[in-house]
Amino acid sequence: MNEAAENGSSLWPMITFGIYWAYLIATYEKRRRKGLKTFFDLVLSPHEPGAAHDQNSNWFTILSNRQNDLDDDNFLTGAVKTYEFILTNYAAGKTAELVGLLSPDVFEVFSNHIEDRATRGERLSLDIVTLSDARIVAKDSAIP
Repeated sequence: MNEAAENGSSLWPMITFGIYWAYLIATYEKRRRKGLKTFFDLVLSPHEPGAAHDQNSNWFTILSNRQNDLDDDNFLTGAVKTYEFILTNYAAGKTAELVGLLSPDVFEVFSNHIEDRATRGERLSLDIVTLSDARIVAKDSAIP
């Protein structure tokens, strides 16, 4: 198999995650307007390597019951760190590290791709040097 085909099969889960990450950023202001905390305020319970995904599957519901006191800078700092953490662990094939950080459907896609890669004996190398210019591109003007 040529290198272009291998990159193409490894790229679509990262694109899926990128869309998911954009969704998190887009919903940040919506949650903030309602006075809710976001994902970055929630302390998830620790997981064992064989932990079931559904232990934290309702973390979105838990977040809706918490107050929001995040500012934009803290949100973006947490988003960048989480994005890098998830991509690094995806590339390393560490599904246990991803439990609770992704929605169940995205987690399933990542898990399936990691298992397929392991079955074929392939490794994914991903080096993130830095994410520059992380910013919120749209914000409700009614929020101070």
